[in-house]
Amino acid sequence: RKLILEIVDEIDLDIKEQRKFHEKIFILRPQNRVRSVTNMDQIIKIAQNYNYQPIMLENISVKEQLNLFAKAKKVTGLHGAGLVNSYAMQPNTSLIEFCSNSLNTSYLDICNSSQIHYGYVLTPDHLNNKERWRPVYETYELCPLLAEYVLEFL
Repeated sequence: RKLILEIVDEIDLDIKEQRKFHEKIFILRPQNRVRSVTNMDQIIKIAQNYNYQPIMLENISVKEQLNLFAKAKKVTGLHGAGLVNSYAMQPNTSLIEFCSNSLNTSYLDICNSSQIHYGYVLTPDHLNNKERWRPVYETYELCPLLAEYVLEFL
């Protein structure tokens, strides 16, 4: 954690920058890519109903990504490399990760070392994964009721 914070400091994040940042963000993955959701439009509407700002990290610079995570209080997102930005989150913030079929503890480890509250949700598709240790890289449908429940109570 110390090394990561030194790297973040080197990037010269401006936490007090006046640009509009959101306290609650929902990290998305590009459609038709690895582990993307097939009902993206529906999930975006649900996220917005709970005041989450949907963000596609591929569209912004690394510095902007780190600033975004550093200022967010609640981050929810689909499992993927973009969640590594959680290293920039402040202590006592929250990260909830939607996993399509198996749990990868990478972000749990980051959060534990950073005093960030962490939770994960395995989508119902994980029941179809006969080899739970092996990730499946297909697209999947994120259950709208499950997403709504998580966003309402986070």
